[in-house]
Amino acid sequence: MNRSSKSWAIPGPTSIPAGLAIPLSWLYGIGRKSDRLVKTCGLMPRLELPVPVICIGNLTVGGTGKTPFVHSMISVLQRLGYHPAILSRGYQAVSPPVEPFIVSDGIIVNDDLEKAGDEALLLANACPGVPVVVHADRYAAGLTAVQETGVDCVVLDDGFQHDRLKRDLDIVLWDVRDRPRAQRLLPAGRLREGLGAVRRADVLMLTHAEYIPESERESKTTCVLTELKNAAPSIPVFDVHTLPAGVAALSACAANAGSQRALPDNQPWSARRVILVSGLARPDGFEQMLRQAGAIVVDHFVYPDHVAYSSDHVREWQDRYHTLKADLVVTTWKDAIKIERLDVGGLPVRVALIRMEVGKKDRWMQFVGNHMKPRG
Repeated sequence: MNRSSKSWAIPGPTSIPAGLAIPLSWLYGIGRKSDRLVKTCGLMPRLELPVPVICIGNLTVGGTGKTPFVHSMISVLQRLGYHPAILSRGYQAVSPPVEPFIVSDGIIVNDDLEKAGDEALLLANACPGVPVVVHADRYAAGLTAVQETGVDCVVLDDGFQHDRLKRDLDIVLWDVRDRPRAQRLLPAGRLREGLGAVRRADVLMLTHAEYIPESERESKTTCVLTELKNAAPSIPVFDVHTLPAGVAALSACAANAGSQRALPDNQPWSARRVILVSGLARPDGFEQMLRQAGAIVVDHFVYPDHVAYSSDHVREWQDRYHTLKADLVVTTWKDAIKIERLDVGGLPVRVALIRMEVGKKDRWMQFVGNHMKPRG
């Protein structure tokens, strides 16, 4: 993967010495189990919203495709006749709201990045007509969504470890690039909790197989599935595919989801020299997708997940764009939410949009519908 000398390495679990990281992971595991015990065994009452709750989460930190999968889930619920809202904790918001913050009421999007965080604002723009509410207390956020916007179900974004709130459908995503038995608990590894926690889920979604070389894809996917099934033998499993969905101009992307257009056969980056810009948990998948779509990636500015972009970053991109005689700068929608607020000085920035598609669509629709039990 090409990297600019100015790109920042993403700090990972291995940045902590093993002699310290492993004992800390033991302590983390004890703390996680204790916290869950308190919140689920009667010491604190579990809370129930008056509408069905669908939880989308994972066992690892970042990079499984959770945010685009939320978008996909909203489409499924709408096709089933529901009017959902999205509940987010507003991760990495600069000024987290004290009270539940309505990022979108389904009509007007409150473009306050500091309160909403980039993922919640992205979802508000990606899902027109769908309310988005941000707060660390998902029960309070859910009540606000129901009372203020009249929705009849909610989707909990990144909530598998939010134990206090009862849910009707617990969905766990697993990136098949990660071998389960090779994972460790934080901070020694990427696991938020042990593999046995997958038994709490109602369904397991395998993502990002398309980022594995085709010659290795089947064997690696089978290995991952076997190891996860050892932890949860009876759990249903679906495959999820990440696909290019469209392209948008930077100036239009964050402001209007309807500005995207379907990708033509000859995509705008096909056979063209491209510089990538991304602040993702796992940026290699973004680069792999663009290469498979025909882009000639001459550089990739890789920044920490949820990075706050500045004019200094733009100057770096401009320098490399001219030095490398690139044709385009391509970024993700999540990054565009922040970059579009800056003056990019005429750089031809395009936004690559993606979608997640579940295999066996009819079976998946039926599975979701069976878990949507009305209250009362």
